[in-house]
Amino acid sequence: MSDMKYKIVASVLIGLILLGTSCSKVQSCAELTQEYRVQVDKLASGWDNANEIASNTPRMQLTEPITNLQNIRNDYKDLSVPTCARKAHALLLEYMDTIINAYTSYSTYKPDSTVNDLFTRASQDFDSWKVAYSKLSATPTP
Repeated sequence: MSDMKYKIVASVLIGLILLGTSCSKVQSCAELTQEYRVQVDKLASGWDNANEIASNTPRMQLTEPITNLQNIRNDYKDLSVPTCARKAHALLLEYMDTIINAYTSYSTYKPDSTVNDLFTRASQDFDSWKVAYSKLSATPTP
């Protein structure tokens, strides 16, 4: 091989090696969502407590419990969401909105059928979120 061809091949190989070492490791969704999931778990604990209080509050006194749920929902909405967590995030927001709507409907004496439908839908939304959320921490198999 001529000296010039050797230098070109060597330069290309060195460039490829440098390119390969400069590429960052691709992170899994579990790695990307680690901090997000910690924040969600903290908010979920507060949500569970606020939801328990609301479920045991007489309808005429639901204003404060509903406000507490709305505040937690807004904190959740404001989280920084990794791309791979967007579906789970949207599902939990939908669940929270439906629960808040159900309590609001109950407190304003909407028909029982409307209130029951909202709580049923919220339960379904929550089940969908649990499936999507569990996938965030799963490690895919190659």
